[in-house]
Amino acid sequence: GGARREAMKRKWKAGPGPAKRRKGRDGVGSNGDPAVLSDRPWESPDEDHCETPKVAYEHIAPILDCLGRRLGKKRHDLKLYDPFFCEGTAKKHLESLGFAKVHNEKEDFYEKLRLGEIPEHDVLVTNPPFSGKHCEQTVRFAVRSGKPFALLLPSFVQKKKYFSDIFKAPRGRSPPVAFVVPSQAYRFWAPGRADRGIKGVFTQPVAFGKPLECIWFLCLFDHHKKCLKSWRKNDTGKGGACRLFTDAAELPQTFTKKRGNPRQRAKVRKLLAEARG
Repeated sequence: GGARREAMKRKWKAGPGPAKRRKGRDGVGSNGDPAVLSDRPWESPDEDHCETPKVAYEHIAPILDCLGRRLGKKRHDLKLYDPFFCEGTAKKHLESLGFAKVHNEKEDFYEKLRLGEIPEHDVLVTNPPFSGKHCEQTVRFAVRSGKPFALLLPSFVQKKKYFSDIFKAPRGRSPPVAFVVPSQAYRFWAPGRADRGIKGVFTQPVAFGKPLECIWFLCLFDHHKKCLKSWRKNDTGKGGACRLFTDAAELPQTFTKKRGNPRQRAKVRKLLAEARG
């Protein structure tokens, strides 16, 4: 029916079932996430609108603290920029962790980029949309800016040709990169759609029937080695909740498993439809 078609269109996995799915009352997230998706002045697919969980920011907070120290700034003075708004929960989560200067507004990032109106910032911290070329464009912008960045992306991005082109430049000019990998997959908050009676839900994105493993891509340029050394020295892994990797070849390979067969993919779509009602 219509619910099934809508679920297939969105391509989001709602979780194993009501007993295991983290879902707030009346469709509201547990961290103050918005219940419904608001209007915006530009077009974008529904599946692009998901809020990053607070725990993801907790995992990279020690790296941001180290960067701040090297810039002579405390946590509340460090200027963070997240160009992709969704519903603004990123700013709320970061502010709750003590990052008081966060630019995350309902504005068209690409238009701001075209006009040369990118706000002043010390570090780019964002989870860009996964559809189209958003990931590639965000990586290119981040590297060209020369500013430290932390990008929450599907782990397969490090296998893309554009990633190799950017991070494997000849003659030692390639920017450094490291990865922060959670021990448990991040689950994102997808605000509901009031016009269709869809409630918000915690989700893990999927593509072609497979869940996407999302990890942090870190590049701190001149501060990279010192901050990674500080991470290791202080064993900053949040009690085993996340791990730091400096070589893509060492990343967990769970995301490379073979794509499910048609029957398995059909089962995923059926669960999607049931979850969306």
